[in-house]
Amino acid sequence: MNKTRTGGMTAVGVINIVFGTVGILLSLLTVITSHALLSRSFFGGHEGQEVLVLLGMALYGVLCAGVGIAAGVAVLKVSSWGRFLSLTYAGLFVLSAVFELCLSTPLTPKIIRFILSMIYPLILVILFQKPHWKEVFTSSSRNVA
Repeated sequence: MNKTRTGGMTAVGVINIVFGTVGILLSLLTVITSHALLSRSFFGGHEGQEVLVLLGMALYGVLCAGVGIAAGVAVLKVSSWGRFLSLTYAGLFVLSAVFELCLSTPLTPKIIRFILSMIYPLILVILFQKPHWKEVFTSSSRNVA
């Protein structure tokens, strides 16, 4: 059984890590913004519920980003759990896109963002359903190139 990592697998692993890192940075920025808005809300500024929704989205973002980074590392190591984590990451990506679709107000931009947000999860699902990719990530032995 051939367990070498292909160029496509390397690309997916690196992209997962990059997206996860960017996700953590954006989530931390959202936490900082939420904290600033929450402190202002006590002085008659923003509504507290909106800020708590922002904070919840930031925490969900950290969760998704952490799964993305772990999936990227697992794919680069050709670990058997790399496929599972990558498909989980795709599912979390889809959930966040659906959540954003429900929260956003202007219709046209949110539909465009939703469609764009579906591209990478769809690519992950298609790639990890290919027979060669399934074979590489189902066995526990590996020969990483």
